[in-house]
Amino acid sequence: MADVLDINDVGDIDVEDEGDQSISRLKDKVVKRKGRGFGPGEPREHEKVRGYESVDHGDGDELGTKLHFSICWILFVTSVHEEASEDDLTEKFSEFGQIKNISINLDRRTGFLKGYALIEYSTYDEAAAAREALNGSSLLGQTVGVDWCFVKEIYWKTLYQKLSAQTFDAGNSFQLVKIEYEENREPHEPVWALQALEDLDANCSDHIYLIDHAWTYEPREARTHLQYDGLRLRMANILGIDDNLPTEELIDEIFDNMWRANCTYNVRTVGNATAQKSIWYVMDEIGSAINHSNSPNCRVVPFIYTSEEIYSLLFLKSDFEEGDLAYRDYAEGIQDPISRKAYLLPWIPVSFQHLDVATTIPDEAYFTAGHIPETLPNIDYFKKASPKKAKYLCYSQYSLVNQYLTDPKFETTDDVDKADILWFTEHYKDYQLLSEASPDKFVNQFPYEYILTVKDLLCITCRRYKNNTGKAPWLPVSYNLVNEVGNFVSYFEKCEENGKENYWIIKPYNLARGMDIHITNNLNYIMRLPVTGPKIAQEYLINPVLFYREDCQGKVKFDVRYVILLKKVKPLEVYVYKNFFLRFANKPFALNAFDDYEKHFTVMNYNVNATLKHMKCDEFLTKWQEQYAKHEWNEIENKIYRMIRDIMECATAVPHPCGIAHSPQSRALYAVDLMLDWLDGEIQPKILEINFMPDCERACKYYENFYNDIFKLLFLDEENHHVFVKL
Repeated sequence: MADVLDINDVGDIDVEDEGDQSISRLKDKVVKRKGRGFGPGEPREHEKVRGYESVDHGDGDELGTKLHFSICWILFVTSVHEEASEDDLTEKFSEFGQIKNISINLDRRTGFLKGYALIEYSTYDEAAAAREALNGSSLLGQTVGVDWCFVKEIYWKTLYQKLSAQTFDAGNSFQLVKIEYEENREPHEPVWALQALEDLDANCSDHIYLIDHAWTYEPREARTHLQYDGLRLRMANILGIDDNLPTEELIDEIFDNMWRANCTYNVRTVGNATAQKSIWYVMDEIGSAINHSNSPNCRVVPFIYTSEEIYSLLFLKSDFEEGDLAYRDYAEGIQDPISRKAYLLPWIPVSFQHLDVATTIPDEAYFTAGHIPETLPNIDYFKKASPKKAKYLCYSQYSLVNQYLTDPKFETTDDVDKADILWFTEHYKDYQLLSEASPDKFVNQFPYEYILTVKDLLCITCRRYKNNTGKAPWLPVSYNLVNEVGNFVSYFEKCEENGKENYWIIKPYNLARGMDIHITNNLNYIMRLPVTGPKIAQEYLINPVLFYREDCQGKVKFDVRYVILLKKVKPLEVYVYKNFFLRFANKPFALNAFDDYEKHFTVMNYNVNATLKHMKCDEFLTKWQEQYAKHEWNEIENKIYRMIRDIMECATAVPHPCGIAHSPQSRALYAVDLMLDWLDGEIQPKILEINFMPDCERACKYYENFYNDIFKLLFLDEENHHVFVKL
């Protein structure tokens, strides 16, 4: 499958900054110049770091062929409807030619689709035709704008020439200068700056420059990469760190300080919005010397030339006079003043302790942002109970239901119209239509159930514990890093001041399978993570209950998954499937090496290089009794059941859209993931997440009647007391 370049926040925005007088002070400190011209004749720095951004340039036979670099084939589509899909865009834009890639980005606050898309064509002519025809056209009732992506058209010819000849000529217009300080330099203060050698006209087509990347990596692999001497020493020079430190100490210093030099882009597999990977990189000495300002005079954007050649482009926003320093905006597109200050902490440290650490439950607008409103069922159509049937036809989009639903009271069908039960893997929206057109049908979802299955909304929902009068003991301290980022930084700083352990796990709102999850006590690191998509921060469990694995020769982390069934909202009727499921880390737990996935994470089934430990709950309970004889599992499980009931009460305590809505046709299956934590010598369950349409392959293989029992409970009211508990 092809990968898509997914650039965050491509819009320009200028925000006044009371501290921009520091620019002139910084220029005054530029007293020492580094003498290299960085012209096209100089060796490219990344070629000295084999294994890290080493590129095979080929023989150049095609350099004179038709314009073929990505930026001229990519269209930037604005005002795209929040619920538009790749299929919607493909249907509209494929009329003009072959579409190579489509990228639809996520909103940082909501976790749902932003209002823009990137569409790449196979030829310039196709893209130009689509731009001409579709700019101002309608898509899902909204007028969309269609234009070329990222770079003004005046630069195209120059950019093509520089790409074709591999021309890195920023040294003809700029020089790298070193900044000297009268007193010791603070960690956030820059070491290098980029200075104009002459007056530069922003409207001149010559002033676009290729910037090489010195290092491309994923954070979990960063320390391993830094074992390489050449890379480690180069990063120390870029960051202004003493390279005479012992190797491991130098690696720690680089990792702790590199976040103000880091940039990122996302790649994902076409057709799979969840298969997204965040790629981090540090630009070469020239790119890294472009410091932050809230009034930038240039822009720097990542750019894919070929599948193996990725650069950044530097171009001007305003004219330069000779001697001016180059500045970019590292919080481009962020307008909220508190969020902006928080995201700029790596460059401009300020205190947030004046802000309250407490959070509030937001209004309805927060819950509905990014969603097409879901219709509610017409209750008038359910005044008379539907008669029971001898056999129910089930239409399922989930293959395991089709495979394992074998009870003779059910039969699978490919005809959605004839089906009595609709088991969708896609989100269903129109409950009013279903109730009026087919009141006898069931569907496997409830209106507005996403308040449980999207992580930031789950945390907010759980704040309703005991009618907003108490703190749920099963909910880790949690903040979303968008509209609660100021509260989070205040809490973080106060913990730091009080000497409290300050480790946090940072998770995307909507991604699963352990993707883009980070554990750290580095605030600058945390503040850079929202650029890859909306995140929540939760206190990391530093004293989890562990499980001894003989094959690992130590105690490892584990989590527990319970399948829960929601039958009714009014009155609330919830069941738990007794047979729970376990996932284990593969290395003994310790509060270090947070980039060691197999030590700190339990999701191993998507990691081809990791061992997946299988254990049924019966075997686990036997070993639990051996390891924790003083802690009866029945007592712990009762706490788990109470936690699940509490969460479901929070989710149904208020009307839609902030709570799950009543729907007589709805039945639902979710998976609750939790861990166990030590609290004053007692074991306390802690909620991790609740999953919509969880993977039930293991459940089907372990328990052949898994779906038979579930369907009989949900649709026939036949409860197998051996496998279900009613909460």
